[in-house]
Amino acid sequence: MSAANKPQSQSTVFESFSKFVWNSSDQSFCGRTGFSWLLICGFYFCLYAFLSIFFVICLIVFFENLDNTTPKWFGTSSLTLGNPGLGLRPLPRHDSTLIRFEQGKPSSYKPYTDHLEAFLLSYEDDVLQAGRDLTECTFFSKSFTKSDTKACRIDLDNVLAGTGCTKNNDFGYEDGQPCLLLKMNKIFAFVPEPYETLDELKTDMGMKTDEDLRFLAFSPNVSVGVSCEGQNAADRENLADGGIEFHPPQGIPTISFPYLNQEGYRSPFVMVKFKDFSRRVVIQIECKLYAKNIDNSGTARRHGIMRFELLKD
Repeated sequence: MSAANKPQSQSTVFESFSKFVWNSSDQSFCGRTGFSWLLICGFYFCLYAFLSIFFVICLIVFFENLDNTTPKWFGTSSLTLGNPGLGLRPLPRHDSTLIRFEQGKPSSYKPYTDHLEAFLLSYEDDVLQAGRDLTECTFFSKSFTKSDTKACRIDLDNVLAGTGCTKNNDFGYEDGQPCLLLKMNKIFAFVPEPYETLDELKTDMGMKTDEDLRFLAFSPNVSVGVSCEGQNAADRENLADGGIEFHPPQGIPTISFPYLNQEGYRSPFVMVKFKDFSRRVVIQIECKLYAKNIDNSGTARRHGIMRFELLKD
């Protein structure tokens, strides 16, 4: 009996589906008449047309309020509060600030030298300078002035000459004297206010003796000072006197500021060469920026300060 009813059941299902697709009695397709389909298609056409027009209007308003050269929020109204950070290269790993290598073992320091070389490539003449309207700046000169609309040309060969911090000697790693690069992060329209004297800097920072500032790159009135030191007493003991060199020794030139999104602008930097420090000991290093309008206390998002670890096996 069930076998006899099976074809009949299949026939009924097919007939019901066929009637749903096209019902000749009321001239409907998929349960709707032609007029009903016209209404619903018209409704969705108007709905999506309105949404599309609304989206286009939002984009027009958004782009009309954007400036190709000037950010809407900068200075104290931005998230950085107008206080620049201190950047470090090399840092091939974003999850670690430890720089660890073994003297005489190129594979241990290749990631660091590769990262430095890749970063400095953007300063090379053939990559950056060709066709760019740059100014030949006289750095660390009180009398030199330049237009804020043009960026200073940074002669990489001149900056690194005689420093022992070039790719030809693996940036000092092969000699056990690694070079690190420190730069001020770009803050739009920020102009550092340099200290007029070293004593003024020390007084402002609450420093009482020369031991408080053993390693410093600074030139009064024309530069942002840069210092590096062991973070704790034990770290300072593991850094010998004269164990750190800065290139250039004057610090970061203020003539390079402000950054106004000029064509070809590159941040000025200081090469820090660690010449003499203890082996097989993790040394915590703290580097700071010094200017009247730079907060390097480290209390607010580490602005003006950089901390990392150095280990030579």
